[in-house]
Amino acid sequence: MKRFFIGLFALALVAVFALPALAQPTLRLSGGYFAHGYYIDNHKLKKDNTESMAFIAQRFRLQPVFALADGVTVTTRFDAKEVIWGADRQLYSPGAAFNTRLQRGSGVPFAVEDENIGFERAFVTFSLPLGRMDVGYMDAGAWATAFGDGATTHARIRFTRPQGRWTFVATYEKQQEKELQPTASAATGAYGGVAATLFGDRDFNVYYLAAVYTQKTWNAGALYSYVDDARSATFRVNSQRLVPYFRGTFGPLYVEAELIYGFGTAAKYYAAGVTDIKDEGLAYYVSARYTAGPLRIGALYAFAQGEDAATTDKYEGTITAGSDFNPCLLLWHSDVGVKWAGSMGTFTTTTDTMSNASIWQVNVGFAPSKKLDLFASLSFATVNQKGTSVGTDIGTEID
Repeated sequence: MKRFFIGLFALALVAVFALPALAQPTLRLSGGYFAHGYYIDNHKLKKDNTESMAFIAQRFRLQPVFALADGVTVTTRFDAKEVIWGADRQLYSPGAAFNTRLQRGSGVPFAVEDENIGFERAFVTFSLPLGRMDVGYMDAGAWATAFGDGATTHARIRFTRPQGRWTFVATYEKQQEKELQPTASAATGAYGGVAATLFGDRDFNVYYLAAVYTQKTWNAGALYSYVDDARSATFRVNSQRLVPYFRGTFGPLYVEAELIYGFGTAAKYYAAGVTDIKDEGLAYYVSARYTAGPLRIGALYAFAQGEDAATTDKYEGTITAGSDFNPCLLLWHSDVGVKWAGSMGTFTTTTDTMSNASIWQVNVGFAPSKKLDLFASLSFATVNQKGTSVGTDIGTEID
């Protein structure tokens, strides 16, 4: 690993010293602001409800891109004042009573910083003879369709090579460094002035390979990922994912689909004689939309396999539909869920991320002008592995 980073550092030095003299750097700005209001009654799905919610939440986001020279840019991004209006500035607790839940969402990266100014991204992009390199904290967690995605930021080294209609991508991602971690106990090293324990090489790394083929009206591709999670003292995770997708427009018809197949080892135990657990998760999604003038008619189906309690040597429920997959306004909607209002009900099937479930939906849209778009949908959701004392129907939602 040290040789790899020494090589990367040498490559970066070559790229820096080879830069032409700068005439004048340029700056491009993009971003946005939103403020949206909620009124939610009986969000916990209680039979005898006495709780309702009414609040306004906002976020300001800015992404500056500095063009330093031909083929060299530095991209940053920050969120500011991502809060509920009038809320106390403290850690948010989605499971608490509503009056203590009106704070910024825990479980969301950079939650505390975003209440003021939270810099999420900082990475350099530079061109090489064979392609493009991105190095630093950059976009992560998203691929192809919104299904299975949870867009976030991670430290990455990404190489992209376009070749004709093909695009090839290779990515190394550092999710967590466990060489040193803060602790209240005696330490063998220092961690920012705080006592720390030396863990050794118990890091969390992910490796990706992807290929995309693009035609005029459609594109398709596949992503392979390999997880090497050694944070646990008792087992190691070497899960793998294969994620093919398709998107295409054929006249008035638009179709997209994605499949996520898990394999590899969900838990490889260090102790002798302990049975390892295989990863056999599965999730898939298909959606179609037909457009006729201002009218749109669509349908979708999505499935995320649940855990089968009868199989102890494999995990089937390791894949979710992702926090970016928001098919309804309330059910499995990340903004309403863990970010602001907490999960619906008390069941794992009604959190902000769809898991162990299926959903069917039909929808219709009507846009009489460029400034007005009306949309309605009917969704029906069911549990995949119901377990004991739990029904199969999650419910029906009309939006």
